[in-house]
Amino acid sequence: MAAVAIAIAAILSVVTTAHAQVGSSSTTTDAKRPVVHVAPKKIDFRKFHAGMTSPPRGVAFTNKSNADLAAPAVAVRGSAFGLFFNGCATTLSAGGSCTVSVTFMPPSKGEFHGSLTFTDGGAKSPQKVKLDGIGLAAVPTPTPTATATPSITATATLTATPTLTLTPTPTVSATPTPTGSGTPTASATPTITPTPKPAFEGYVMSGGKPVSGSSVTVWTVGTTGYGTGATVATTSTSAADGSFYSGIFSCASTARLYVTAKGGNAGGGSNSGLMMMMSLPPCETIGFGGSTFFINEVTTAGTVYALAQFLSTTSPGTVGAPLSNAAGVANASVTAAALSTTSHKNLVSIANALAACNQTNGSSAVCTELFDCALPGAVFSSGACTGGTGSLTDTLSAALSIARDPAGVSVAGIYDVASKSAAYSPALTSAPNDWSMPLNFVLVVNPIAVAIDSSGRVWVSNSSDSVTDLSDGETFNPTGSNFNGPAHMAIDNSDHVWVTNLAGNSVTALNSDGTLFGNFAPAGSFFNQPNGVAIDGSGHVWVSNQAGNTVTALNNTGTLFGNFAPSGSNFNGPFGVAIDGAGVVWVTNNAGNTVTALNNAGTLFGNFAPSGSMFDSPFHVAIDSSGHVWVTNNAGDTVTALNNAGTLFGNFAPTGSMFNQPVGEAIDSSGRVWVTNASGSSVTTLNNTGTLFGNFAPSGANFNMPKAVAIDSSGNVWVANGGNDTITELVGIAAPVKTPFIGPPQLP
Repeated sequence: MAAVAIAIAAILSVVTTAHAQVGSSSTTTDAKRPVVHVAPKKIDFRKFHAGMTSPPRGVAFTNKSNADLAAPAVAVRGSAFGLFFNGCATTLSAGGSCTVSVTFMPPSKGEFHGSLTFTDGGAKSPQKVKLDGIGLAAVPTPTPTATATPSITATATLTATPTLTLTPTPTVSATPTPTGSGTPTASATPTITPTPKPAFEGYVMSGGKPVSGSSVTVWTVGTTGYGTGATVATTSTSAADGSFYSGIFSCASTARLYVTAKGGNAGGGSNSGLMMMMSLPPCETIGFGGSTFFINEVTTAGTVYALAQFLSTTSPGTVGAPLSNAAGVANASVTAAALSTTSHKNLVSIANALAACNQTNGSSAVCTELFDCALPGAVFSSGACTGGTGSLTDTLSAALSIARDPAGVSVAGIYDVASKSAAYSPALTSAPNDWSMPLNFVLVVNPIAVAIDSSGRVWVSNSSDSVTDLSDGETFNPTGSNFNGPAHMAIDNSDHVWVTNLAGNSVTALNSDGTLFGNFAPAGSFFNQPNGVAIDGSGHVWVSNQAGNTVTALNNTGTLFGNFAPSGSNFNGPFGVAIDGAGVVWVTNNAGNTVTALNNAGTLFGNFAPSGSMFDSPFHVAIDSSGHVWVTNNAGDTVTALNNAGTLFGNFAPTGSMFNQPVGEAIDSSGRVWVTNASGSSVTTLNNTGTLFGNFAPSGANFNMPKAVAIDSSGNVWVANGGNDTITELVGIAAPVKTPFIGPPQLP
């Protein structure tokens, strides 16, 4: 399974608030020695089982003078306590504040005492914080009641481990409860796999502040449809320090879980608009009492972006997906866990915007600004937003509105709200182009094309004569593959990966494990710079011959179906290939400025260049579920759409589209058209009517000569960057697409 190790590590990591910063107090003057303030003066970790680690607890160190203060020496004393994070390692400016966090790790049963000491240049140095905790007896190993303890089996794969250039937020690994292997008793009766009964502790936090009185609900992801069907597993209420205990609950072993926290007081008064969430591991991996989870604005932003296409827009916090897209929601859940443990500047800024509202009583001006600016169509001016469509009443719904329409909300307004909180760092220092969430991957060499298989694995063709499975981090060039200038790729229903060899005049197919299925150039195929490729519903592999001015089709075994150039086809530099719902094969003529369509038997359907189409070096072609044929005009900086009869639907370059040598193209299940701009370092998206949905170039995307684009069943958009050897993922921004992609896009 793809990225199993990193996926499990990300899931079992406890999301912390180590980067939470406590706001500085008012400055006072001391001409002799700086005045410093430490809060709290005492931390009571309460009770934890021996061998387990508590969540980190923060202490704020504030320089209350008007002079800089050298970094204090920080020390933790006591055998059961440890330093988790030292945010006070550099000079502290006047009025500045930093955070140090500690953990409690009882080695045995009993009471434990210790201290956190700051030795500094301030008055009354050293500053001490008393640490207390009680160790409970170690949790005994459960007696197995089945043949074996269920093993961790990833039901789906994270589409590649993000290679981020950002410093990750420190994480505390949850200590899993040991499991017994057990010797099964021989019996004729089949062994029944037990229903896991997990339990865990957690904290509801806003920045570094506890949220008391929050209604905490653990949910099982619904399986009856998108954004519906979630069921309650257990409920609790957070205490004064934000802590809660799930209690023991039952769930199916592979069930996807998540937790929401609604309402509560984060220090600014009771706030009914406070709502946060976090994706949890599958039920079978949580264990009994061995995991502690934080719910905060970072986990909320990460979970909402990753699960944006599975969250209800009318019932806040409801997650669901049909069984037909179990892989999509599982992959999204893993992405949520990975996002929630990183210091992604875009994510941190969204978290700060949510915290700005959460830490008030909900009736504040900052909440009003957040809810108004997070609406599609909102316009920001003089500290307020107007003109948005709809209404929002809680912070989770605000995050979802931003994630689903990251260019349509008020980008400036959301940034203004985010700048009013310093709960998390590092954050953006200026407003971004848009609020989409990019992740970057560097396991490829000059990527040309990208495609997604049935389990969500991302495959990339490299001009270095290889193919990379980005999800597993493996690159393939098996003996006999004969890769030679690999160009475009398509994946069939058996997850065979078909790649055209532009310089080798052949087509190579790999099995799903990267081994060779075959290298094909059968007699009569007449491959001549084979370039574009698409697969029809019968498994035929259609290939454009750019220098041969023909189209070749192979059967799914690699034998010849036919080589076609019927009279009137007018093939001239045939390039992109796509197949509509009727099996008609549409081919762009890059040198001829037309589009040719063949029937599924290879006979001519038509050659089209209707008045107003303005074809200009047409590159790629994609077809929506209504049969519209969308074509990128590389030299014309427009996109043209034909009706399924070849008549003109429209030629589009709406204001703000910023088309600049448009190349790659993909269509999601809602009909939106995603286009890469090779010279514009951006991705432009049109609605199915040709109007603008957005031009995306988010901070941190690293777009550089973006070429191909593909969409997976989680709604992630994958872009191959030919200029810097990377792949960029825009998380959860598109309507999910059934993969592998064959024919018009379908909702899984």
